[in-house]
Amino acid sequence: MRSPWSPRSPSPSLILLTPPPNPTPPFNQVSFAFVPPVCFGGGWPAFVVSLSFIAIMTVIVGDLAGLFGCVCGLDPGITAITFVALGTSMPDLFASKAAATAEPSADACIGNVTGSNCVNVFLGLGLPWTIGALYWAYVEKDSEIQKEWALKYGHLSAVQDFLKENPGEAYFVVEAGGLGFSVIIFTIFSLICLLTLHLRRKVYGGELGGPQPMRNVTFAFFVSLWVAYVLVSSFKIEGII
Repeated sequence: MRSPWSPRSPSPSLILLTPPPNPTPPFNQVSFAFVPPVCFGGGWPAFVVSLSFIAIMTVIVGDLAGLFGCVCGLDPGITAITFVALGTSMPDLFASKAAATAEPSADACIGNVTGSNCVNVFLGLGLPWTIGALYWAYVEKDSEIQKEWALKYGHLSAVQDFLKENPGEAYFVVEAGGLGFSVIIFTIFSLICLLTLHLRRKVYGGELGGPQPMRNVTFAFFVSLWVAYVLVSSFKIEGII
């Protein structure tokens, strides 16, 4: 029987044994093998496939974060602004960090942050809501799905008025929760962050960098804003405030 250990040196006086290479490559190497080289098609195939992998991983991380929050007994609203938000924002965080260290200016880093949030709000909300609106607009009249919809949302006054004018039909409904308060807090803290970056440009000549003490202070200040946002929003969801 052949030994799984192979000699590295043929010297009879000293034989160094090394384990064989791992026959199973890591998952990231297997997934990277499906990404076309950037020299093909001007890099567009690589961009599309990489974006697809990011979307798949984001869905998986978001679902796992939601399940983790459910196991911990947290309200879905709290889970959304903590675990789900952290899980889905990790790619943006790493991209911003890479841009901050590799680019000569802070434009790419801050542009990635603002641009990714625009995509999340305008495309991430607009596209699925548009699909949902189109789906419910073409639901068969007086079908079982329409009856279930009327039973679920029939307590809303807007739905009652709609059914009086359009019996047997349905439309896309998203009930309002405690999101409005969180959006207001987020908007206020975002303006504070932008004001801080503007002041850093005036005082130190740039949004990033500067003296070591002020860099640490700015970092701690931004992290404290996020912690305050999570705490205030969570207290509002739980009815504490």
